[in-house]
Amino acid sequence: MLQTAFSLTAQARKSGLVIVLALIAGFFYPVQAVAASNIYVIQTSNIRFGTGGETSIGNDGFLKQPFYKSSNGSWYKLTYHTYPLRYAIGTNDATYSGSSGWNVLGDIMYSDVSGFSALTIDDASGFVTTSTSGGLNIGYGTLVTSVNVTTGSRTFKLTNTYVTGQTDSYVKITTKITNTSGVTLKNARLWVGTNDDWVGSTDSPNKQRGNINTGSFVVSASAATRSPALKITSGSEGILFYSTDDNATTSVTNYGMFSSIVSTNPASSSLDITNDGGYAMFSNFNTMLAGASDQFTWYYAAGTTANLAVVITSVANASALTPAFSTYTRTSNGFTVQISNYDAAYGWAGTATASGSVAISDTGL
Repeated sequence: MLQTAFSLTAQARKSGLVIVLALIAGFFYPVQAVAASNIYVIQTSNIRFGTGGETSIGNDGFLKQPFYKSSNGSWYKLTYHTYPLRYAIGTNDATYSGSSGWNVLGDIMYSDVSGFSALTIDDASGFVTTSTSGGLNIGYGTLVTSVNVTTGSRTFKLTNTYVTGQTDSYVKITTKITNTSGVTLKNARLWVGTNDDWVGSTDSPNKQRGNINTGSFVVSASAATRSPALKITSGSEGILFYSTDDNATTSVTNYGMFSSIVSTNPASSSLDITNDGGYAMFSNFNTMLAGASDQFTWYYAAGTTANLAVVITSVANASALTPAFSTYTRTSNGFTVQISNYDAAYGWAGTATASGSVAISDTGL
């Protein structure tokens, strides 16, 4: 119920996967046109992917090893050894019963084994180059990549859109799969994370599963609670894994093959653990007819431990939902209007002018 003039905001407390990036100030080269080759380095003043002397996108279409730049000016890796971010994709057509949520049925392709081919840089027109080195373009902005993936007898195109701002401390990633199998694709699932964690100079960081509520990270009440945010911290640095997808959740386990984290049920995974381990974000895709697509958005962020709360808030603000409204109906003392994209997973608040008031029901009216 709304009376007089008002404004309405939505504050995200869903999960997603965001990577926070801040850019080094410097000379700006012209925006690149659509790219034909993989020559791009995502690097800001706080974070980069890859060593800096190689491209940030691996042949599997995902990000290479993340690094964080400390206040002492040194770069510290955020996974063990030289490991990139891993992913796995599963499909299950023959025995799929229509259940949802985490499962390991059917065929699963692991990026650290095989199953992908033909990496392309689909669009680099939104990538801003701040410097060049050894034939590489270093900078920030938007980069769209794709790769062909096969799981069992099913094929699809995996497209990632990486978005970083010049002064952001996160990167936003939208992962889309397009069914190229010629038949209906069922029970499609995605895991993304690492099989062996490392933060700063620590091989056994603390990992907490939870959610973002009113701009802050909150540990979940129980393992069975869907936990779309994961906070990983050492003494000086911290990482946030987060997704805004309704199905997204997280899991942690001991280090090993990425298949070990894939097989870990989030509903029984530890909520708070300090160990030499691995972790993953998991989400389901909708059933897709031939040629159809589905996608979800995730974030990966990094910052100093002291500044991690600010980083988390920036991610929450970036993933906030912009409200949309249906046609309003006048009443004797104001009007009512339905929030057409109302989602109970977000926190909602309204403000009114001229001594008016705003009330929002649990259905968005």
